[in-house]
Amino acid sequence: MTDKERFDRLMGHVVLSFNYGSAVYGTLTEKSDRDVVCIVDDSVDLSDAYNSIWEYHDGLAPETDYQFIQESQWKEMVRGHHIVWIEARDLAPEHIISGRPSDYEQYFSLDLWQLRQVISAIANNAWAKAHKKMTVEKDYDLYRGQKSLFHTLRVMVFGTQIGRSGHITDYAAANHYWDDIYAMGECGWDAYKEKYKPILNSVRSEMVSVLPKPNGYKMENQNRKKEVRHLDYNEYWRKL
Repeated sequence: MTDKERFDRLMGHVVLSFNYGSAVYGTLTEKSDRDVVCIVDDSVDLSDAYNSIWEYHDGLAPETDYQFIQESQWKEMVRGHHIVWIEARDLAPEHIISGRPSDYEQYFSLDLWQLRQVISAIANNAWAKAHKKMTVEKDYDLYRGQKSLFHTLRVMVFGTQIGRSGHITDYAAANHYWDDIYAMGECGWDAYKEKYKPILNSVRSEMVSVLPKPNGYKMENQNRKKEVRHLDYNEYWRKL
């Protein structure tokens, strides 16, 4: 079976699909791909895919990247405050292609401390990736480095919104950072760090203030936090 044939077959099993990423935030550029997440029923076997998430790139312009996830795995992602679920649950109708994210609220109970750990892990690793993409010659990719720096700030802005209201209320709230980061261009990592490290610290402090550490915090919580934090940013999407 070709990838296209598998894609066509999977599309017949989709129970929920939605836009994800730049199209939702409103930060699409000429370099952007479009991302679509597709949840498929459990009659479909994705066990051969990396972390059981099968990806398909349609090769059109602009390219759309599809990620297929089994529904049983998606439910675990929902329970675990996975960032894809966190960003999906408050989507505007125009970004929901089929199905209803609200159908999965029954599997979710918002835990602000768990959310803080998830978002802190992503932010820390996105910052490290930004540094790597702007400083390591063999990995150099300015655009990806800029996107990672933006993601560092964006996820914490979302975390602050959820801490205050229980929901993401404005997907474009961090876009002024992206506009500035993208405009900075080839000025070197040190310039980005000098400007954005203080901003990062401020945004983090604001998020922490509304996602507090719980009373009775114990060592097992610390061990769970360390386990979350070690994950590579690229893989974090796909970890449950």
